[in-house]
Amino acid sequence: MIKSFFKDNPIHKRIAPYLDFIFLFAPTNYFFVWGPVCLGMYIANTQSSLSSLWILVFNLKVGFLFLGLSLIMASFFMKIPNIDLERNNHPFIDEYLFYFGFIFLFFTNVYNLILGLFFFAAYKFIFPMMLNNEKAFYNPLLNIIFCILLISSGYCIAATNNSYFNIDITYFATLRVLVYILCMFSIILMISLQYNIKMLSSSRRVKASISTLLIILNFIIAIYLKDPLLSVFSIVSVPFFLYALFRNLDKDIKRVIIYPVFIINFFISTIYPFLFICLFIIFYISKYYYWHRFNLHYPTFLVKDD
Repeated sequence: MIKSFFKDNPIHKRIAPYLDFIFLFAPTNYFFVWGPVCLGMYIANTQSSLSSLWILVFNLKVGFLFLGLSLIMASFFMKIPNIDLERNNHPFIDEYLFYFGFIFLFFTNVYNLILGLFFFAAYKFIFPMMLNNEKAFYNPLLNIIFCILLISSGYCIAATNNSYFNIDITYFATLRVLVYILCMFSIILMISLQYNIKMLSSSRRVKASISTLLIILNFIIAIYLKDPLLSVFSIVSVPFFLYALFRNLDKDIKRVIIYPVFIINFFISTIYPFLFICLFIIFYISKYYYWHRFNLHYPTFLVKDD
């Protein structure tokens, strides 16, 4: 009865348009934002011997970081072409979002503020050159740069331990950051492949081969480093990469993006439960909105057969 009400009652068709403004900011993209930040925090927390499960302590500076980065990334997301929403009706909002987000970084520490300057450089000099090329937004190099900045931001906020200038950086922690970046790159390569899904089969297999080798290498390194999060994520994700490599169907390419992204967010949520709450809310509000606004089942874990 409740399910039928939320799915079929006509009142939702009148409610959904009021959410248009919120979805200008592409909230589903935060599955790719908050997870990497939490990975950086996890690396810093484990190096300081902090309990690595169910961290429920609320830190004001961490809150400022997530709010600042969320606003900054929303300013980027608003620039990405979207056929469903007319973003030109809200000029300059992206700039306001960016600068407000940047201001919040002042309340974190000097290292997160410096990383914010790299976001500023991307916003001012890189994105304006890409506005007429939608495929450029999914360039692997560009996306791995954002991933590096997000993981590094999470690491810095946790490694400073509420200090504004002092930071605890070790060789081992730096190595782990690089390994996690390598792990994210394996997924980013497949994302770029999805948006060039009609490329030659040989080229598809080359990218799928690189991604598969990277995720297997990540598992081996994770075992050597005794990193439980990375080792579990890698071994659980490997079958999806193998399907994408050997069967190489369109649905396999989609699955190797959807499921590993879910898996990494799921496991990191066992460490930071607040992340799970935020992603849970976004997931179901987005399903509600896209279904009643555009008759789309999105986001979804279902990948239809070809």
